[in-house]
Amino acid sequence: MSQLEDKIYRIASGIDRIVSNITTEKFWITHYGAFDIDPKYLVYKIVVQTDDERGRLLRDEDLKIRLRQLLDDNDYPQKARGNVSFGFDSDESINRDSGGNAWHHWR
Repeated sequence: MSQLEDKIYRIASGIDRIVSNITTEKFWITHYGAFDIDPKYLVYKIVVQTDDERGRLLRDEDLKIRLRQLLDDNDYPQKARGNVSFGFDSDESINRDSGGNAWHHWR
């Protein structure tokens, strides 16, 4: 595993810790992108069960600040930090809009 990949997984672990303290819903986290080409091409998706919870998380400005702080805390390449995306979704919307296929849902 490269040093960058290690940072990406540590950030995902941090996301898990933060989100597990603010939601009672089951959730999962994934990441994707061409970060091996340029670290700015990194997307994290936090997927909760319901649209309502997704909406609540989307409105949580403190959560967004805490997620961005993970990039600093894990020394993610500084020039890329502003481009890293943290997105929220729900199993309800993925199932409803894309037949349960998250890959197609985010394309």
